[in-house]
Amino acid sequence: MKFKKRNGTELQGSRVFPVFNFDKILICFCLILVLSWEQPILASERADAGTIKGIVKVVADGQTTVVAGAKLTLVNIATPNQPLKTVSNETGEFIFANLPGGNYVLTIESDGLASVTKEIKLVSGVSLSLDIDLKATINESVT
Repeated sequence: MKFKKRNGTELQGSRVFPVFNFDKILICFCLILVLSWEQPILASERADAGTIKGIVKVVADGQTTVVAGAKLTLVNIATPNQPLKTVSNETGEFIFANLPGGNYVLTIESDGLASVTKEIKLVSGVSLSLDIDLKATINESVT
């Protein structure tokens, strides 16, 4: 039995083993792995996702100061058992990203300041920017 190789030379024999190109198989495997890994990441970044961001400040004696370390809790009214939490950074900024449209309640707390609660309606695909003004609490006792 005669067989021809790609380059035109003839092979003799009754058994011919197929030759695999392992480089191509490895490349295909890696490509499939990367594409299957990227899909959940891309799915979590929805085109209709919204953002709520802002700055937490305190106004006292006519002066405004940013509040670092304020605790923020965002609750989607449709899923109240899944609150999102973050803390304002050193410049008082915070962000809640990749949010579905809906009605939210945002609660802001910081030591020594009165807490604030805001109701927010977030439209799909919109980025809201908020300025949160906290007020100092006065604890005085007279003896």
